[in-house]
Amino acid sequence: MDKKEFSRILLRASRKEVIGMAKEAEKNHRITLLKEPARTMVMLRVKEPVKQSVFYIGEMLACHCVVEVDGVQGAAVMAGDDFEKVKSAAVLDAVHTGKMKEAGELEGKMRRLGRKQQKKREAEAAIYRGTKVDFHVMEDGDGHEAQI
Repeated sequence: MDKKEFSRILLRASRKEVIGMAKEAEKNHRITLLKEPARTMVMLRVKEPVKQSVFYIGEMLACHCVVEVDGVQGAAVMAGDDFEKVKSAAVLDAVHTGKMKEAGELEGKMRRLGRKQQKKREAEAAIYRGTKVDFHVMEDGDGHEAQI
């Protein structure tokens, strides 16, 4: 699993899921906080769908942390201000990056979690598709097109 996919799944995971996955690594490895969890503001970058140009929509509260797990650095930045979750995410990043003994099991958990997240997004999308309104062009009584 590449880092981008790993991070995407981790960002969408619940607090309980992230902290739970990190507990095993925290028991078996020496963890050093290089940068304590802290609040920060980050700019939200958005890609405009038509021209594909990038612009900044505003700022968002985030939390960041950097750890070292048996000599391997891990870092995380997450929306909100949950210090414990972001620290656990940084630990998981180090385990994944350093391909530690838990990495194989962690990757399996992350793949299962990714499939669960995908199913949830598909179910939500199906609900929204049911509320979609179709607009059709009709002629009014005078032969003019009217958009409804």
